[in-house]
Amino acid sequence: IIMEGLDAVTADAPFDVKTFKTLPSFAARVKYAKSKLPQLGTGSSRTAFDLGNDKVLKLAKNAKGIAQNGVEADGYIQQSGVVAKVYDSDPEDLWIISDKVDKITPKEFERLLGMPFKFYCQAIMTYEAETRGNSRSIRYLSREQMEPLWENEFVSGIFDLMGTLGVLGGDLTRIGSYGKCRGELLLRDAGFTEQVNKEHYTKPKKSRFEA
Repeated sequence: IIMEGLDAVTADAPFDVKTFKTLPSFAARVKYAKSKLPQLGTGSSRTAFDLGNDKVLKLAKNAKGIAQNGVEADGYIQQSGVVAKVYDSDPEDLWIISDKVDKITPKEFERLLGMPFKFYCQAIMTYEAETRGNSRSIRYLSREQMEPLWENEFVSGIFDLMGTLGVLGGDLTRIGSYGKCRGELLLRDAGFTEQVNKEHYTKPKKSRFEA
């Protein structure tokens, strides 16, 4: 009854953040957002809507999405300078409003960063291997190749997120994880950390007795 009354009142009104914040459930928030905003996409954990003015609304669909919203809205990660800026968020991370970061191609990535995407991916995997104490591989970069990368503001910012927050290298080697906003290279999705993966994506192994 409440939702029917809300529908009648807001049928012709544009999307309003204050109204959105009062909605009592995920279903109600999705229904309201879908009726007012273009949907950009949906994944296993979140649904994104275009708010206009280079901003996007990300709604958590489950505990995974809540955890990822929490990571992206974290104060430390927001100060890194390599992720989309979060302008507003739910106290319990049910949703966030952040910069809209458009997808890019490997060629655009190279133009924005000044290095080939493949070389960048090698740097990411090399750094992850070094921080985890894994044995070196011929696919990894040498120490001489790695040292100058710390002078690059974007790359060093990504390294810092990996070392401090445990952002996983596997996700960082997908071109879909990057984009541009107002001509600036940014990480589109920084929510997939080692802790999020462990708590929400990795199934605990059963013992032979439990099996």
